[in-house]
Amino acid sequence: MRDAGVFDDIASHQAIGADLHQRDLDLLTMEWQGLSTKEISQRTGMTAASVDSRFQRINSRLKCQIRKASAKRAAAQGLLKPG
Repeated sequence: MRDAGVFDDIASHQAIGADLHQRDLDLLTMEWQGLSTKEISQRTGMTAASVDSRFQRINSRLKCQIRKASAKRAAAQGLLKPG
């Protein structure tokens, strides 16, 4: 029965990652590194409003209320680049 938990974790990881684009993962990585909206905006060339809008979509997909929680969830699933 222990193996079932492993398979559940793998399925959960695949489900979370499947709904995210590379740009989403890049934004989550920057959030995980502690960058502000303004800093993310400057690094990506997106407007601050676009960054916030993208995080709203990411939060919805990851079922999190705030983007820090989304970044934490993605990091825990091994989806973020170290750095």
